[in-house]
Amino acid sequence: LDQLPKEIEAHRNRLSKSPALVHGIEEERIANAKAVAVRLAAPAGPLTVLGCGTEGVALSDGKHVFKVFDYWKSSHVVPAPAYLRTLAGVWKETRCLYPILHFHEWGHRAVLVYPFEASEPYTGGHGPGMVELLAECRRHGIACRNLHPDNLRVVDGRVRLIDYGSDIRPLDTEHEFVTMCRRAWLSYRWANRPDLKEIMRHALDDTGIPELDGFERFHEAVRRVTGQHEPSGNVVLGFVGRAERVLDYGCGSGRLARELADRGREVLGYDPDRAHLPRWESRVLKPHPEQAENGFGPCEGIGSLRFTHERGEALVAGRFDLVICRRVLCTIEDDAELRAVLDDLRTLVTERGRVVVTVCDPHFTFGGPTPEADRELPPGARYESTFTWRKRLRATGRVRRDVHRPERVLRREFVRAGLTVCRRVEVPTIDLERFEPASDHLAFELGRSCC
Repeated sequence: LDQLPKEIEAHRNRLSKSPALVHGIEEERIANAKAVAVRLAAPAGPLTVLGCGTEGVALSDGKHVFKVFDYWKSSHVVPAPAYLRTLAGVWKETRCLYPILHFHEWGHRAVLVYPFEASEPYTGGHGPGMVELLAECRRHGIACRNLHPDNLRVVDGRVRLIDYGSDIRPLDTEHEFVTMCRRAWLSYRWANRPDLKEIMRHALDDTGIPELDGFERFHEAVRRVTGQHEPSGNVVLGFVGRAERVLDYGCGSGRLARELADRGREVLGYDPDRAHLPRWESRVLKPHPEQAENGFGPCEGIGSLRFTHERGEALVAGRFDLVICRRVLCTIEDDAELRAVLDDLRTLVTERGRVVVTVCDPHFTFGGPTPEADRELPPGARYESTFTWRKRLRATGRVRRDVHRPERVLRREFVRAGLTVCRRVEVPTIDLERFEPASDHLAFELGRSCC
């Protein structure tokens, strides 16, 4: 046993000097792998070789991939076969992790089966796909300790992981996830470097190496996609100040309205879409009976909340210290309808009150994808024009329609409605193509008069 490492090293040296011998051993290994795959997994047709790695041989019948393991890397706390066995049949609708359909075992050999699809080698870039892969790994609680371009493929812009083996482990610590993110960044940025593996080893001990410059923005993008940052709705909360009576104009499901009520405000949520009624019922607070008139009044020491889908009811509710109109204007294409909404906002705010309006930031309409969404613009779109565009929300996959208006047009409409811009805030985010600062939303604080 003491001599075994030396014997292995000597054997490797002999092999390196005899390509014919290496080829013969590889052919024998492939033949054995095919025999094991046929015995355990019953492929639907002839098997072709996709590649040979340290731990096994990847084969395909055109419908599935069969990774035949003939060697397992040395041990972890949980042996690799035992962990991979727990993943079979678990992932159902993954976009970056291939679902493990079966895991067959026979002695020290095993066959892992996942779907096959035509793909391209990963040669770097594909920022959105790389971020989505990391988010999916976190969501499913796995860590890949050997994230590298050789272990990735690209399918329709998605980055797919194909390295299933001993390097797939349970995600136990935040440090381990950050380490995986560093490897992902180096793969994204330096895929063509011949010394990439050496750089990755250095990055384990030295996070100050120049190749990691820019990693912080990449990591922030991953944190945003995985929900580890404060939601953009918090920018509105920063405008609340001492306002007591608040109107959420276009409140949607009512989440923000409920949060404001929890902070002690008297809140009315208005939205004409009746589809939100079930959500409103679950969010509404019940005021004390003796103070329930008009739906307002304290509720066990906190604020009060009610909702309406009737515009007229909102207009007769009196004036409010703060009127919030969050991402409503950027859904309105008709200029007359836009002006009607702005007139409502001015009518509903007190003389010294404020209106907070947020829109999709027009200065970044033509930017790259962000943690919030992918963008799809119509042909010939120009910043100075008003046009409708689409975005696919990353969190839900839903497609949303938005209307682009230049900021100068928005400001002109504010003035026409008798509202003055007191403050302007761009909500920061990250461009997933370049990992540069970007903005999804633009917030305006408006008033009838501003100090």
